[in-house]
Amino acid sequence: MTQTSSLPSNETPLELGIVLYPGMTLLDFVGPQCALGFHCNTHLLWKTLEPVKSDQEISVLPTSTFADSRRDFDILLVPGGLGTAAAIEDDEILNFLAETGKNVRYVTSVCTGSLLLGAAACCMDIKPRHTGLITKHLLQRGPSPFMLALLRIATASQEVA
Repeated sequence: MTQTSSLPSNETPLELGIVLYPGMTLLDFVGPQCALGFHCNTHLLWKTLEPVKSDQEISVLPTSTFADSRRDFDILLVPGGLGTAAAIEDDEILNFLAETGKNVRYVTSVCTGSLLLGAAACCMDIKPRHTGLITKHLLQRGPSPFMLALLRIATASQEVA
């Protein structure tokens, strides 16, 4: 069931969609939801209605599937987490973000959730820009799953400044 806001009856609540995925960090969506929840109807989104395990092995129950959810959220939130590296390879997640993101007022992320949004932007033919200095800095830090995901996004854009 979708959480309903506690706004006075004369105010229209915002619609908040939170994208779940295995290995997400709970705090990355619970924190923003606590801050926004009094003003929003919250929708927890995943491929199925089956529980989704966080990076701390705590399961979260989605309230809507990607296929059945609304597409006109006021806010779409993508949390980060240890599962980002796997999620960034999941076309169903990326396609949902790319399609839904076109109709959302505010597309937001926490931490490595931005990598998912960057990858979804590539699906929409949005070409993220970055400077060679950023790439050089990332390479100096040594390879990590997140750095490799950033480079994947940059090279997929076909526009590297």
